[in-house]
Amino acid sequence: FYFSYALLSSSLGISSHLFFYILFLVTFTLRAADLVELRNLLFVAPNSEATTKLIIEKTKYANESPAILMGFKATATMLMAKHVVLPTSKYAYFNEGRALLEKAIKAMPYSIELRFLRFCVQCNTPSFLGYNGAILGDKIMLIGYLQSKVSKGDLDLKARIKNYLLKSKKVNAVEKSNIKDL
Repeated sequence: FYFSYALLSSSLGISSHLFFYILFLVTFTLRAADLVELRNLLFVAPNSEATTKLIIEKTKYANESPAILMGFKATATMLMAKHVVLPTSKYAYFNEGRALLEKAIKAMPYSIELRFLRFCVQCNTPSFLGYNGAILGDKIMLIGYLQSKVSKGDLDLKARIKNYLLKSKKVNAVEKSNIKDL
């Protein structure tokens, strides 16, 4: 890699710092666009098996990294439970997705994106499945994110979190009042 990088940067006549800065910008721009697309698809996925499968296809190589894509794959896998008939299949999809989402969060425990995905899933998961233990912690982290200056970086994510929390039954009236002002 270093040899290729040295040849490329010298042939383009740019410094190593500028090369990595350009590489970072291109990567970030593509990633940001991909994330918005995945978020849009995920919004439709609960009512569309085809969209759910599309998310899984787009993230099929995300079993190890990056953790954010793994989280989207996990969420879509859990959503497949809504689109199958057999209870055993529903349970299998749910458990596979849950394990993958927890693996992603373990890899990136402070990722707001992953915490938001888990919060959404846990708020909509039947209580008999026992997957609701992180709702309070994730909610606190999400509200803290909205209150921070960091949230100004990804306005799409901030808007989605804010809208979801304002509609959530897991957020009380006082919290909703505070969120409205953010």
